[in-house]
Amino acid sequence: MSVEEIRQRVSELESECSSMRQEIHRLGKPKGALSRLFQKLGFGGRPSSSRQRQQQLLRSSSTDKRRNSVDLGC
Repeated sequence: MSVEEIRQRVSELESECSSMRQEIHRLGKPKGALSRLFQKLGFGGRPSSSRQRQQQLLRSSSTDKRRNSVDLGC
């Protein structure tokens, strides 16, 4: 493999890594501060039991994602 081929492959991998990091950030994007404030103050009504279960599943899912995440280091 030539040096030029290696450089090309590194460039491709860096691009792919960057795309993956953007996607990971988009999927794990935290709620805005204002939204959290309203939730803590109790605005927006009380969630139903099914909604509470959905929120619990989302929280546990995001916790699992953080535990299983890989530092791509790009």
